[in-house]
Amino acid sequence: MGFIGVARIVLAGIAVFFCPGYALLVVLKRQKDLALIEMLCVAGGLSIVVVPLMLYATTYLGIELVPWQVMVALSIAGAICLWDGQRRFSYWRSQRGQRPRETDLVYPLLGMVCTMTLFARIWMVRDIDYPLWTDSYHHTVITQLISDVGKIPSSYRPYAPVDQFTYHFGFHTLSAWFHQLSGVAVPRSVVLTGQLVNTLAVPGSYLLTQRLFGNRPASLISSMVVGLVSHMPAFFVNWGRYTQLSGQVALPVLMVLTMDSLDQATDRTRTILLGGIGATGLFLVHIRVFLFYLLFCGLLFLFRLFSALRQHDSNQVQQLLIRGLALGGVTLVIAAPWLRRFLGGFGSTVAQELTGGYRSGQYGTYFRWRAQDILDYGLRTPLLILAIVGCLLGTVNGEVSTWLLVTWLLTLFGMANLHRVCIVPLFTNLIISKILYLPGVSLIGYLGGELIKLMTNQIRQRRFFARSLRPIAVAGTALICVGGVGYTANLIRPQNGFVRQADLDAMKWIEQSMPEDALFHISACFWTPGVAHGLDAGYWIPFLAGRKTTIPPEIYASDASATYVEFINQRVRDLLEPNTAEQLWQMMIQYDVTHVYIGSRPSNLRADLFLADHARFRPVYSEDDIWVFQVNG
Repeated sequence: MGFIGVARIVLAGIAVFFCPGYALLVVLKRQKDLALIEMLCVAGGLSIVVVPLMLYATTYLGIELVPWQVMVALSIAGAICLWDGQRRFSYWRSQRGQRPRETDLVYPLLGMVCTMTLFARIWMVRDIDYPLWTDSYHHTVITQLISDVGKIPSSYRPYAPVDQFTYHFGFHTLSAWFHQLSGVAVPRSVVLTGQLVNTLAVPGSYLLTQRLFGNRPASLISSMVVGLVSHMPAFFVNWGRYTQLSGQVALPVLMVLTMDSLDQATDRTRTILLGGIGATGLFLVHIRVFLFYLLFCGLLFLFRLFSALRQHDSNQVQQLLIRGLALGGVTLVIAAPWLRRFLGGFGSTVAQELTGGYRSGQYGTYFRWRAQDILDYGLRTPLLILAIVGCLLGTVNGEVSTWLLVTWLLTLFGMANLHRVCIVPLFTNLIISKILYLPGVSLIGYLGGELIKLMTNQIRQRRFFARSLRPIAVAGTALICVGGVGYTANLIRPQNGFVRQADLDAMKWIEQSMPEDALFHISACFWTPGVAHGLDAGYWIPFLAGRKTTIPPEIYASDASATYVEFINQRVRDLLEPNTAEQLWQMMIQYDVTHVYIGSRPSNLRADLFLADHARFRPVYSEDDIWVFQVNG
């Protein structure tokens, strides 16, 4: 890739992942309330929710966005950013001699952490053209649909016969617009968008820790841990769960904006409007993370209400109630059109599950509790210990923010285990484990900030050592960054990829040689008793070769009719149960299956089973451990 191609990707990344959020802050004049560093930290996370809101607005206005319109909209946002940047730069030059050196040091160090994190995230996917694991397939499909139609899709055709779309679409809008601006292919755009979103966890963690504990060194430590020390959220690349990741990266920013909305020291109208816009955007990005946010909002409100009642401050209680109701009202008004659509689709499915009660046979081990998940998908043992120590220290020091974080996390785990009292949980312990890093790194940052404060006070009493504080801080941060790049860049698991070069060659052959009405049996398994998904590149056949398979994208369980879901699940079960080639052939004839695809990724389909029965299965393609069999009869 030449210089122009790289420059185009860089500009597309800035336009999509920074400009919309920053421009909204300028338009709402929030730059008067926020320091530049906070503006920059808010801009990334806010862009994650603003971009889908832009598609949401144009869709309901009847506008289909073509690429040049996307470019114009983001160019306007970029112009607003440049105007504000020029204004701030002029002010910065006039105040240059009045700024304290200690404050300045944190900002370039944060910039170093962000840059090295971005490098590590991009480097780890340098050879990955197709996103990994199962969720990545439907994320790619939805990204392609949004890019093609220029609005929120109304169906999943031509990739699946599902004529309803109520799935969250925030990440996919980001990926589609990045694809259109950068020229990168859609599957690769999904990969890069996931890594760019992942990088934004660094400024988000800095912002949240700073707002909770008011300590810049603590905030810097928090950002270093989340970007270059912890395996989470870097590990998300191996699952392709980019929608949950996007919601979790935007979540700290929304937490801070909500704190501002309930704060009497801020302008009520602007902060509440911004909070409502952000909350609606999060609803469009990920439903479950939006529930996490609502729970945090409820606890934050109760904490502040309890504090006001203890102080017998009736005015503060009144203002808190007004602001809380206003924030909820603004969110509900903006979200109303999509909420109505959601409740007519996926929302109604969830409601039926909740009213039906919990039945263990229906969910299998989906809601199981495994303590090991906290270490595997949350914080590794050393970091978990540090977070617990930080929690204990904050409790001893009377930090209310510590109580807020811990109460929020414990309540989430409690809600994930409601099945123990026969109530269907809205999320699992595994999902909560994957968000554990967020409060964890803030508590680690708090611990580190307190230790730095203690050591700094001791060192400053000795003039010789006091002079070395800044070089030590710079050298220490640089060492952590270098070591962190090596660690996080190697967290990638390429074996989780379904699509490989040999599969792409096979897809070209299928597209050129197979009849358009071909139906492929592919490798499959049930993630839960009610949701099946593929296990190799055969899952991608509708996207890459334009032919049908026995399993649609995984979101069929959310948006398809109950009859269609039941049919798909029964067909998958019937094709998984046979133990002999003859039994499998009979099932394939019953379901009009015409071909079998066995991909390069090892799975539960074996070529020898079909090769042993030439009368019923004829090999028509065999290259690089990939097989295509025709079903005779």
